[in-house]
Amino acid sequence: MGKFREAAEKESNGSFGGYVEAGGSGRGSAMFSLTDTPVAQRRGANIGPAYGSAGQESPGIELGGPANRRVDQAPLPVNKDLLVLATRLAAEQERVAAGSNSCCVAVCAPDSSFGRFVGHSVTEIAERFSRCLRSYDSVHHFGRDRIIICLPHLKSADAASVLLRLRQLVTRAPFILPNGSTALITATLGGVMMDASTPVHETINRADRARDLSLLSGDNRVLMWSPDMF
Repeated sequence: MGKFREAAEKESNGSFGGYVEAGGSGRGSAMFSLTDTPVAQRRGANIGPAYGSAGQESPGIELGGPANRRVDQAPLPVNKDLLVLATRLAAEQERVAAGSNSCCVAVCAPDSSFGRFVGHSVTEIAERFSRCLRSYDSVHHFGRDRIIICLPHLKSADAASVLLRLRQLVTRAPFILPNGSTALITATLGGVMMDASTPVHETINRADRARDLSLLSGDNRVLMWSPDMF
C-alpha cells in the first residue's frame, strides 16, 4: 500500500520509516513487506461485517481497569523503534505457539479527512491509548500515520469489542490542534488474532488489510481480519 511506503523504505542512514533502529547501522533491517495495491480496489474483496458506526457504544470489555492500572500509574511508553516492535511481536508469537497466550494485533489510523494534522493526531491517539491500556499491552508508532497496538491475553471473542473501545477513546473528546483550534477526530481500526505459523510482518499486513477493507463501510469503523479477505 502506498501509504505504507514511508514506513517500508529502508534509508541509507540506518533509519526505517523515519525511526532509527536499535544499533543504527542500517544492517539487517526488518523490512515489513506490504503490497502497493490498495486492498479496497482488489477484485472480489470480501469485507465481512464492519463493527461500529459513529457514536455506538460497545459492551463492557475493560481496557485497563483497576485490576491492571492504578489511577496514579504512569502511561505506557509509546515505542517508535521498529526493531522493538518486531521483537515484541515475535515474543508474543512464541507464547502463542507454546499455547500459553492469545494475542490480538491492531492497526489504527486517523481517518483521512484531517489532512495536514494527521501526524499530530497520531501522536495524541497513541498517548490516549497509552493512558488506558493494561500494563502488559504495548503501543507502537508505525510510519507517519499508523499506530500498532499489541494486546496479549485477549480472546478472539472479545477482540472486536476492545477495538471498539479503543476507537471510542479517539472520538470521545476533541483534539487540540497545533494552530490552537479543536477538532473531533475519528479513526478506523483493523485487527487480527496472532497465530503461530504466520510471520510477524504478515500479521501486520493482515491487520492493515482489515482496516483498509473496513473503510468500504465508511470511516470510524472496526474490522477483524478473516481468512477470506484477499
